[in-house]
Amino acid sequence: MFSLGSSHRYYLYGGHCDMRKSFDGLCGLVSSGLGRGATGGDVFVFLNRRRTHMKLLHWEHGGFVLYYKR
Repeated sequence: MFSLGSSHRYYLYGGHCDMRKSFDGLCGLVSSGLGRGATGGDVFVFLNRRRTHMKLLHWEHGGFVLYYKR
């Protein structure tokens, strides 16, 4: 079951994000842009330039989960 809650730490990526990026590209932004490890269990939030699309990247025991809202 996929779930996010108040027990997670959320990090907002400061710049705009190319919404064509998937798991590997977003992990690269986490490490280079935020200086964090993507597999720590935190949730990373990415927005496009116009702020109309949002992606959340989260690591769970089975692997990465990517939430996408537009």
